[in-house]
Parts: sequence; structure tokens; C-alpha cells
Amino acid sequence: MKVILNALEVGEIVSGEWTKPSLPIKKSATESDEDAKARWQRHTNAWQKADGKCQKIIVTSVDDGPLQYLINCETALEMWEKLLSIYEQKSEARLHLLQQQFFSYSKESTDDMSTHISKLVNLGRKLRVAGEPVTDNMVMTKILMTLPKEYNHFYSAWDSVPTGSKNINNLTSRLLIEESRVIQIKGEVGEQEKSSAFPAKFQNRSDGRNGSRNYGKGKNQFTNKSNIKCYYCGKLGHYKKDCRNVLQSVHGGKTGTIGANLNAFVSESRINNIATDAWVLDSGASDHMSANREWFSSYELLDNTQQITIGEGTNLYAAGRGNINILSYVNGNWNKNYMANDKRVARARTKI
Repeated sequence: MKVILNALEVGEIVSGEWTKPSLPIKKSATESDEDAKARWQRHTNAWQKADGKCQKIIVTSVDDGPLQYLINCETALEMWEKLLSIYEQKSEARLHLLQQQFFSYSKESTDDMSTHISKLVNLGRKLRVAGEPVTDNMVMTKILMTLPKEYNHFYSAWDSVPTGSKNINNLTSRLLIEESRVIQIKGEVGEQEKSSAFPAKFQNRSDGRNGSRNYGKGKNQFTNKSNIKCYYCGKLGHYKKDCRNVLQSVHGGKTGTIGANLNAFVSESRINNIATDAWVLDSGASDHMSANREWFSSYELLDNTQQITIGEGTNLYAAGRGNINILSYVNGNWNKNYMANDKRVARARTKI
């Protein structure tokens, strides 16, 4: 606006250099009263014309908001001074707001690195326009301070860069490359977690036994049973529900006899309709058996084939043993585990 006023030769009105002639009229020694009055009138008319033109330019150049502050102003100089006070206050408030935004800024989780850097660079530019001397070094420091924890190692790499090469363009280029590496690493970790699925799964009961022979109750914590007395057989060390004598008397249930070469037995009851891939949790079994060779994560052949006679009178033979990885479901969480020393029995109908 000041440029327009100067172009129309009325800029001296708002600068205060051209003022309205005052009274009483001052005359020179050679002037008569009439000449002095005529001169005063000419100067007053010229000032009023220039002031009116200046007021018109100001009023037609401002928005409706600031215009309400100019209604009661009588001269262009008063209007100009009012506008200066308004905009200077706004400029100071805007500077404080920009400073707060810059110093408290943190990276948004949804912003990529390019967007994050652009926001900080723009804040620095706005501060410089508002009169705050923000240097490129300050902007670069702020960028480094707001990097996620995945970029912690980047600080030492940036410190090794020569001072003459430390600029915003170089920093941006290096961070974009580093961002690609971080994204690639996160993708590889995700694929590894997906590929670590175990081949066998079963869901633990709150009082059941998991694949690594850990007994639990409630939250799967170990229970000392050394002082517990069975109400069925009267012996110490187990509950009635786990008593082998009870298992032997189950309706239709039979306890298999053990082959000469293997100290193991299996309690079998009502399992005729169980699916081939199902696991049976049998508290009376002293060992695990499975027919699936591909389920073993580690496996060794037995020196001598071991014979097992199950409840129906059929002889089975254990050719090897090893560990089977499992996922156990306990209290709403899947836990990685394994069944140790599992026997591979080729003709086993169920997995115990």
C-alpha cells in the first residue's frame, strides 16, 4: 500500500512529513495579512485534497475486518497509525505461534520422511519471513531431534559427514535412503514372524498338560503335589482325577501292556471316532506317540525297534523318537513350545 501512496504523490501524508497548515497564520515580514491568508488557504486546500485521496486508497485497500477500526479516524495519518498498531500486534502474535509450532513439533506417525522434512523446512521459512533469524543448521537439528527411534544409528553416520557437506538437501537425500532400508527391514521381520508357524497346535485346558510335560492349574503355574493325597488309592503325589487306578476302571477303558523293550503304557478310552490329525490329552500316558514323521523338528532312529501293546491287543512298534514343535493356547495367548522325546509309531491311530 505504501508503494501506491508514493506513486500517487501522497505518501508524505501518512509519513507525517506533510501536515495540515496550523493556525494562527504565520506571515513573513514582506507579506501582508491578505497575502498570508491566501497562502495558508492554498496550502490547506492542497493538504485536504491529498489527505482525501490518501484516505480513499486506504479504505478501498483493506478488508472489512480492519475497516471497522478506521471509521472514527479523521485523517489519513490516523488511519495509517491505527493499521500499523493492529498489524504489528498480529505479526508479533503470529511470530510467537510459529515459534511454538517449530520448537514443539514432532513427527506424525502417518507422515513419511519427505513430508516430515517439508513441514519443518516450511516452518523455518515462515519464521524467517516473520522476522525470526532461523538458520539451516537450526532446521537440520530439529529434523534430527524428531526422528523415530528406528533412526537412532543415523546420528553417528551424520556426524561423520564433512561440515561443508552438511546441508538440508544432503540430509534429506540420506534420510530418504535410510527410510527405504527401515521399511525393508520391517517387511523382512514381518515375513519371518509369519513363516514361524508351528505344525501342531492344541488348546490347553486350565488344569491340563502342555506339550513340554508342564503341569498347570489356573494360569498354568506349577503345583507342588508332594503332600496331596489321592482320595481313591490313598497314595500321595496326585489327585483322584489323575489316579491310574481310576483310569483303569473307566467304562470300556483298558490299560495296554508294555513291550519288553519299552517302559511305557497308554490308557485308551472312547477314542474310536477321533480324527487322524487330532491330539488326545491322556493323563495316564507316560509318553507321547505320533505317526507323522514330518512333524518332528528333531529325530533319531532307535537302535532296536521298541514294541508297544495297546489296549485292544494290537502290537505297535516305535522306530524313532524326537521333538515336535507345538503352539499351546493358554489363557487367550498362543505360546511356542515343544513335546520332548516323542515316539514315532507308524500305525498309531491317534497322537497322544
